[in-house]
Formats: sequence, C-alpha cells, structure tokens
Amino acid sequence: MGNCKYCGQKAGFLKDVHVECKSKYESGWKRMIDFSMKLAKGEQDTASAYEELKNIANASYISQEKIREALVECWEKTLDQFLEDGVLSNDEENAIMKYAHDLNLKQEDLNKHGAYMRAGQAATLREIMEGRIVSRITVDGRLPFNLEK
Repeated sequence: MGNCKYCGQKAGFLKDVHVECKSKYESGWKRMIDFSMKLAKGEQDTASAYEELKNIANASYISQEKIREALVECWEKTLDQFLEDGVLSNDEENAIMKYAHDLNLKQEDLNKHGAYMRAGQAATLREIMEGRIVSRITVDGRLPFNLEK
C-alpha cells in the first residue's frame, strides 16, 4: 500500500493519491493562479498577498515553495497577455515590474523561460517606436575587446 503524495495517509492498494486530495490540490492551485493574476494586473493589493497565498496553499496540500512558482508563472502569463497586441505599453510595463518588485521576484526567477528578456526587448522596441533611444545598460570599466581597428 502506498501513501497519498498530498496528505501522506494510506492511499490504498497500488495507489499513490486520494481522488479528493488531488481535487483539493488542483482547486487550490487554480485559486492561487487566479489570485496571482489579479495581483499581476494590479487588480489586487500586494500587501497581504503572501498571507493569502499561504492560506490557500495550506488548505490545499500545496508546499510553500510552490507559492513563488505560482507568482512567477502569473508574471509570465500576464506579460504574454500584455504582448498580445505586439506592444508593451508603459503602464503595462510598470504594472508587471511593480508586481515583481512588491513580491521580491528576482530577475533570475522571471527569466527562467526567457520572459524577463522578452519584457526588456518589448520595452526597448516601444521606446524606439516612440523615437526615444534609452540606454538600459551601463558599462563601467574597460571592455574585454577592442573596437577601434
């Protein structure tokens, strides 16, 4: 007999999950994603976001490590929705960057699937289309190659 991977109780002969536990987990994950999407779009306040997500996770057999995964997934989905029209507006960029900043999401987290890079490229394209050339990178010191010849 195996144990349920969600609740840890005996699951039965040749089983590793309870149907109810799996349903509870999936329902909780959907609630976490929906809540995080509202946060990413600025429709929900981020002040008590972690507490709300922890409550959902605890009630749904979701580990605390998955909270960050849900937040990053929603940042990526929101970026994709913002880019559907081909342009990342200044307001859209500010909204997702505020979300990332308020929830302490790091660039490494957001770029696991290349989403952070896409956001930077979209912002650069927007500025070029507006006729502004903004330097997003500053190099201090010497470059490791010579461009003079």
